[in-house]
Amino acid sequence: MQNSRPAVVIGNRTRRPRGSMDRAPVKVAVIGLGKAGGRFLQALRYMRAADPSITVSTICDIDESLLDSVDTGGDVQRFTDYRVALSRSDADIICVCVNEYMHYDILKHIKRSGVSFKRVLCEKPLTETIEQCDEIAREYSEREICLNFVERYSPIVADFARWLRDNPMLRMARAEFFWGKFRVNDTRPTIGDDSEITHPLDLVRHLAKLPSDCEARILSCSLGYSDFSSHADEILDSIDAQLELGDSLLVTGHSSFVWEERRRRIVFYMRDEQRGDQYQAVLNFDDPYWDNDSLVVYSIAPVGGARSVVFRSQYTAEDFPKEIFKVAKIHRFLCENIATLNERRIGENLATLSDGTWVQTVIHELREKGAPNGDFRCRLGAERLSPPWPEEHGSGRLVKRVAFGAHAARADGTDR
Repeated sequence: MQNSRPAVVIGNRTRRPRGSMDRAPVKVAVIGLGKAGGRFLQALRYMRAADPSITVSTICDIDESLLDSVDTGGDVQRFTDYRVALSRSDADIICVCVNEYMHYDILKHIKRSGVSFKRVLCEKPLTETIEQCDEIAREYSEREICLNFVERYSPIVADFARWLRDNPMLRMARAEFFWGKFRVNDTRPTIGDDSEITHPLDLVRHLAKLPSDCEARILSCSLGYSDFSSHADEILDSIDAQLELGDSLLVTGHSSFVWEERRRRIVFYMRDEQRGDQYQAVLNFDDPYWDNDSLVVYSIAPVGGARSVVFRSQYTAEDFPKEIFKVAKIHRFLCENIATLNERRIGENLATLSDGTWVQTVIHELREKGAPNGDFRCRLGAERLSPPWPEEHGSGRLVKRVAFGAHAARADGTDR
């Protein structure tokens, strides 16, 4: 097995995407300029500074003041209606950074209106419902959509994957995850905690090298609902679940929007099939800031369970260029998409359409088979705010539960 060694930053310093010197220019459109869209623009500005052939050609948001204030690092078309924006866009890549409830409408419009594009980069989950997901899957090809499962681009994920390749006799036996944050009284719209749990579900399957058609059997699931959001009286705020992925990987996890702070941790247990040695890997993400990630792999003594470190890596703000502080993973996600845009191969970390539909299927099954908190309804007392989107744009599920109040939220509907 590998001996303990100090952390090494591998491939994290930014460079031009592969082939940037001889490929055609790449134009990008960003739809939605809330927190998610803002992070994309920050990464794209840095990329343009290194490679002027990468440009943001179109931006769109329903908040005009936000739209006017955005610095894209060059000339750009600005629109408040995504339909108009897409009809006039000549972008190769379209970044869909709006709230989950609008993904379906925009993805459907792109295809049915004949919008020209090479790839759509979409925030997770793919859509709000499984029915919408099935429809989108019928209209798009596998490579036309990539989901922003951004933690795939953490350097600790690459480090752990390399360590696993160096130790091929290991079999993953179990995974545990704790994934959530504090969003009580948050004014940003949300479909619920099933949006948050998408990250660990995807990451566990990705690191376990399970295919996108692997079976996910729900062993148990409990769902918690409350009025934690400022936009609805009852939204899913937490999920406790146990699943079996593939033939034998047991996965136990808890995800929540009502924790006291952000916690994102995945733990893997592995066994050497030849020697019987046991190992534990602990991956911590975004602690205390985004992109501050750490990995520790332990060997576990067969008697007494004492743990010894066999591998460790850690990344802090000092490991990344300051211009992409907190968005280094998004930068790498964009780089891999641009590098493979015109190639037959697809990047090994990219989450394509089948990856997105697998996650959508699992969160649908969790909702369908999970046991809700009965007749008990947790009332946290969040002040109701009017929905910050035109009612006709909603799919119905979230909009119907809105309790309209006297105060209006900021009308962008795009923060995540």
